[in-house]
Amino acid sequence: MKIEEITVSMAQRGICVSASVSVPTRRQCTNERHTVGHCYPTKSTLKALWLFRRDVKALTQELQRLPGDHDLNPSNFRRGLFWT
Repeated sequence: MKIEEITVSMAQRGICVSASVSVPTRRQCTNERHTVGHCYPTKSTLKALWLFRRDVKALTQELQRLPGDHDLNPSNFRRGLFWT
C-alpha cells in the first residue's frame, strides 16, 4: 500500500481525510489506484490521520485477499515513506 496524495479538511464537528491509494492486487499486474475518504468526529489532526491509516490498511488487506491471476511480490510496488 502506498498513499500517493492526501487531503485533510476541517469541519465544524470533526476532520475529513481523503486520499489516493496505490494497492498491489492479484487482479492485475500493476497497482490499482483507489480513492478513499472518511470523516472522524475529533478535533485532533494526528488522531484523525492515525485512524485513517488504520482504515486504509484494513481496506488494502481486504483488496489483496481477492483472488486473481497475478502474484503479489515486493518488486511490484515501493512502500510509502511514513505509511508502511
